[in-house]
Amino acid sequence: MKDTEQLRREEQDQLARIAAGSKHTPACREGAGACVCNIGKGAASRTLPLPFPEPMPPVPDKVLVVPFWRVFAEMVCEGDKTIETRERPFEKSAQWLGVYAAEKVGRLTPAAAAQPAAKRWVDAKGKALPDARLGPAGHVLGLVWVTGSRLLEPTDLPRSLFWEAGRFAWLLSHHVRFKTPVPFVDLAAEAGLAVRAPRSAVWVQGRQLRAAMGPG
Repeated sequence: MKDTEQLRREEQDQLARIAAGSKHTPACREGAGACVCNIGKGAASRTLPLPFPEPMPPVPDKVLVVPFWRVFAEMVCEGDKTIETRERPFEKSAQWLGVYAAEKVGRLTPAAAAQPAAKRWVDAKGKALPDARLGPAGHVLGLVWVTGSRLLEPTDLPRSLFWEAGRFAWLLSHHVRFKTPVPFVDLAAEAGLAVRAPRSAVWVQGRQLRAAMGPG
């Protein structure tokens, strides 16, 4: 696994290539998941996702399900949170992630709550609004396409709605909100998992999520 300093050096190398006039970095050409070639169009777009594959990629036979605070799970599925922050980088190829709503509702900092994307979900103190209509805990609410990751920056706050130095930004693209959330216990039973609620990312069978996504 790459350490923070190595990732920082690689990012600086990418920026140097761009400054020298290179249209694309090696990572972009290889489809590694994140393109920084359009830097300079605003801090929030410092690292831009590669074009979303067309037609929409199918749900694979195995899907990584990731737990989120309930308020964040809803915001991700509705497209209001387009950066997820984690302690580790996302080192896999671009793919669908299952968005699991944990029991914990979660609470944003006042700075995060003041961001436009958070307005319809939390009050000024960061507490979920009574009419926020959060999805049911213990369920996978939908899918989100993750393109890759990089170091989290303070300027990411409008998209990440969370900031802590040293964390990584998982770059989220297209999102799908299921009409009927899928109970995780059903997914666990199908996958032979002896857990009722994931505390970290877990692999499950994609069949039920594919059905919940629907046609097209």
